Amino acid sequence: MKTRVETLTPPNTPKPIGPYSHIAKVGQHITIGGTAGFDPATGQMAGPDIRSQTLRILQSFKVMLESVGSDLNHVVHIHIFLRDMKDFDAMNAAYVEMMSEHRPARTVIAVRELPKPDVLLTMNLRFQKEFTASEVAEVIARLEGKIREQFPEINHIFIETESLRQVSEARP
Repeated sequence: MKTRVETLTPPNTPKPIGPYSHIAKVGQHITIGGTAGFDPATGQMAGPDIRSQTLRILQSFKVMLESVGSDLNHVVHIHIFLRDMKDFDAMNAAYVEMMSEHRPARTVIAVRELPKPDVLLTMNLRFQKEFTASEVAEVIARLEGKIREQFPEINHIFIETESLRQVSEARP
């Protein structure tokens, strides 16, 4: 089975400042690339302070995650790039405001500069999307098909299992 990388930049999120998409997805593994605190409606920074930029980034992440059927509670790891480590405590306060009790793994790195002069921090993240019932059923059906192809001598097991399933579903 070939693995395909899907990319997208959802509506109501800041326009990327370079040649990239905000989201890259391979199966249930999803990465959101570097995001700064730009207001998607105006294209301007959400504010001149670390709090407003942190909240804006996490709000953008929330919209991006919703676009692929997930939320902040499924974040596995966040990388934070701070221009000034003196902003660490204020960033943490805003972070807790948005992330609530969820505490994914996190790395905070001080950087000398960021792509735009007013940007005080950027973040990126990884998360794991949960399978829906229909996605699980699809995987099971594909596996069953491969097993039937490779082991035709056991097809009777699948037929008997399907018959039992139909009988049990027909009962009130």
